[in-house]
Amino acid sequence: KQDTYYKLTELINDEILMLLTAFIMILATIITFLILIFSMNGYQPEDYNTKIGTLTLITILIMIQCLLWRKLGRKNIALLTAITLTASLISMLLYPQNIIIAGTTPILIIAFIGSLYKIITTINPKKITLSLNTTAAHLIHLAVILIIIGYTSSNYLNTETNLTLELDGTPGTINNYNLYLRNIESSEQQIFLTLEIWSDNTLIGTATPGLILINEQTRNEIRVVDTLTEDIYLTYQKVNEDELGTIENVEINVKILPLMKFLWIGLWLMAIAMFLRVLTATKRKTDIQTTTKDKTYYENLFEQELKKQQ
Repeated sequence: KQDTYYKLTELINDEILMLLTAFIMILATIITFLILIFSMNGYQPEDYNTKIGTLTLITILIMIQCLLWRKLGRKNIALLTAITLTASLISMLLYPQNIIIAGTTPILIIAFIGSLYKIITTINPKKITLSLNTTAAHLIHLAVILIIIGYTSSNYLNTETNLTLELDGTPGTINNYNLYLRNIESSEQQIFLTLEIWSDNTLIGTATPGLILINEQTRNEIRVVDTLTEDIYLTYQKVNEDELGTIENVEINVKILPLMKFLWIGLWLMAIAMFLRVLTATKRKTDIQTTTKDKTYYENLFEQELKKQQ
C-alpha cells in the first residue's frame, strides 16, 4: 500500500481551519480560567495578557484564512499568511520597545483589508439598491419625527433667565445646574468670562462667553455647553462696577434648550435619506429600463424561433 502525502497548502480547508479556530479559542478559555484562579491566590493577571493577546491574533489570522482561501486559492492564502507573519517579525525587530504593537499592526491591517474585501465581493448591488430605497423611506419618517420632537421641545420647553455671578464662588442656579464665575479678562476692545457649569457635583463643562468691540460695533460671543439631552446657551450681558471702578459682579443670560440634538440628528438623517432615495431611485429606473429592454429582446427572439418552426 502506497503512502499518501499531502502538500502543506492542501491542509487549508474549511474543516481544518475551523477546527484550529475552535482549539485556540478553547485554549484561550482555559488560560482565562487559570487567570481567575491564580489572581485569587495573589498572582497578577497582567502576566497572561501577552499569552491571551497572542492567541487572539492567531485566531484572527486563521479566521481571515477561512474567509479568503476560496477567493484567493490555497497557494495565495498561504503566501499571504507567510508575508503577514514575516512583516510582524520584522516590525518586532525594528521596534523592540513596542514589540506587542509592532507585531500586532500587520496582522490587524491584513485582517481589516481582508474583511473589507470579503464584504465588497459578496455585495449584491440589486438587492442593496432595493433595500436602501426602502430603508431611505423609513429614515425620512424617522427624521421627521426627530425634527418635530427637537423643534417642539426646544421652542416650548426651554428655560431662560438672567443670572448675576460674583467671583467669590457664589453660584447662580438654573434648573439643576450651578454656574460659577472663575475669571474675568477685560481690555478696551473685549471682555470674556470664564464659567464652569456643574450638576450634581459633576463638572458639565467650561465656557467663555464675552463681548468684542469691532469697528465701534459690539459683537456678542455666545457659548454653548451641551449635555446628552440639553444645550445650554450662555450670553454675556454686562459688568457691574462700584464707584472705584472695581468689578462687583457680572450678568449673563442663560437659556436651556432640551432635545436640540434630536433636531440636528433629524436634519442630518433627512439629508442622508433623501440622498439615498434619489440615488437608489435613479438606479432602479435604470435597472427597470434595462430589464424591459431585455424582455422585449427575448420576446422578439422567441417569435423568430416560432416562425422558423412554421
